[in-house]
Amino acid sequence: MKKRDEFNQTLLKRLDQQEKYILSGLEERDKSLTDSLREIHQTQKFRAAAHKEKFFC
Repeated sequence: MKKRDEFNQTLLKRLDQQEKYILSGLEERDKSLTDSLREIHQTQKFRAAAHKEKFFC
């Protein structure tokens, strides 16, 4: 009985560690994607402004 409880506690700790690892990776991925999207959007704005300026100058 005691061995089973110890095993369950160890298993729960490992699951918690795994969950933290996965969540950390997902947060990093989300940040990277958000940064990339922000850069793409900014580039599109600059291109649109340059294109507009080209035709009106």
